[in-house]
This record gives sequence, C-alpha cells and structure tokens, in this order.
Amino acid sequence: MDAHFARAPAAGVICIKRLMRDLGFGVVIGVLVAIFGVTVTGYTSAIAAPIKLFQILDPSLGSLIWDVFVVQLLGFGVLSLVFAYFTVKQFALTWLLTVVVAFVSSQVVLYVMNGMETSPVHQPMDFLPHLLVLVTMLSLGGYWGAREKNI
Repeated sequence: MDAHFARAPAAGVICIKRLMRDLGFGVVIGVLVAIFGVTVTGYTSAIAAPIKLFQILDPSLGSLIWDVFVVQLLGFGVLSLVFAYFTVKQFALTWLLTVVVAFVSSQVVLYVMNGMETSPVHQPMDFLPHLLVLVTMLSLGGYWGAREKNI
C-alpha cells in the first residue's frame, strides 16, 4: 500500500507544473502580441479618419473613438483575442492568470522596445485606448477559450 502512494505525484507538484505552464504561455502570448501588434498597428495607424467624424463629434472625442475602434482594436485587439483564445483553449490554461501574465509581459516588451519617454507612466491618457483594448480583448479571448477547453 505504501508503494502505491509513493508513485503518485503530490498535488503540490501538479499545481506547480500547471502554474509554470500558465506563466510560460502567458509570457509567450504577451511577447507575440507586443511584437506583432506594433507591426499591425503601424498599418492601422495609416488609415485616415473620415472628416465627417470630427464634424459630428468633438475633435478629441472623435480622435479617441477612432484610436480605440480602428487603430488599437484592429492592431492589438484582434491579435490579443486570437492568441489568448486559441492558446487557452488548446492547452487548457487557467485563463485569468494567463491573461494577466500576457498583459504584463506585453507591456514590458513594449516598454523595452520603445523606451522610457513613451511609457504610460509619463503620458497615461495617451495610452488609455491601448490599455483599454488590450485588457478587454485579452480577457475576452481567454475567457471564451476557457469555456471551450480541449481536454
């Protein structure tokens, strides 16, 4: 009877392995979203906003809406939704932990790539659309992926 218990892995070992797997995949998602998101956002930033948007709305509100729904959503939002959804679904990850680690790692990569002068700490309102879209789409992708796990 003691031999049977000696062969079974401890519950703590399984939890640590799962935690490390979730952290690892979260970092991978974050790095991929940061690298590919910068490239795609470069293209979506070149899309011209219609002048009618600024005639109807206040220019600052029109600019915010355009930045959220066109530049950031198409640049970072779609990528983060797809990466989070398929990774959480395929590898049966803990979605909230994976999303938080992906968000933090993507921000660290962007900070390293762009430097201190363009950080959200110095200009928080300039980064509001980016942070809003990234948190929302990573969370949606991770949550939807967790609901349809491949076990």
